[in-house]
Order: sequence, then C-alpha cells, then structure tokens
Amino acid sequence: MTVRKEVQHPDYEDTSDNYSYDVGLIFLNEEVQNNIQLPILNDKSAVPLVGSTTYALGWGITNTATSSLPNDLQIVDLAVISNSDCSEDYPGDINSDMLCTFNQGKGKQVFV
Repeated sequence: MTVRKEVQHPDYEDTSDNYSYDVGLIFLNEEVQNNIQLPILNDKSAVPLVGSTTYALGWGITNTATSSLPNDLQIVDLAVISNSDCSEDYPGDINSDMLCTFNQGKGKQVFV
C-alpha cells in the first residue's frame, strides 16, 4: 500500500516539547478494507463536553516505554476531561487549543 499524499497541520512545529497541532492526514492510493466501525465526525463547531465520550483513530504510539507504533489502525474510546485536570499531569504542556481525554486502561491522552 502506498501513500498518495501526507498533510500536516500548517501550524505544527516538530519539537519534542510542543504538542500543539500534532495532527495530520494520510491519503492512500487505494481503498483500505477494515473491520473498525468508524465514528461520525463532529459536524458542529462546538468541542465535546467534559464527561462525554469521544474516539481517537490512528497509528500513534501504543507503548510509551518502547515508542512502538502499530501496523494496524487503532481506535480507542476516551472520556473528555477538563484541561485543568489534564494540566496537573502535564504541567506547561496543555493550552486552550487542546482537548484532554482519559481512558481508564490507557491513561490520559492529549489531542488537538
């Protein structure tokens, strides 16, 4: 499978201490068959409310000890938490452009 195009967020800065706008898209040259039911994207301008459930899909790091990346697309359900709660675990790393989430089995995750 080959990649047709990669798009990073225009405001992303590739530094180890900056997680703002750490999001991108990969366009493939062929259709992918998967067995994951894809969630419906938020078509409203509002962000998810604290306490609601949201989902993340991707090939991000699944083991922080080894920084290993999966070969298969992953999906995880996440509870939205307040940025102030998230800042307690990530002091100085959280800003108002971010959405903080928590999964009991996985730990806190930060998303743009």
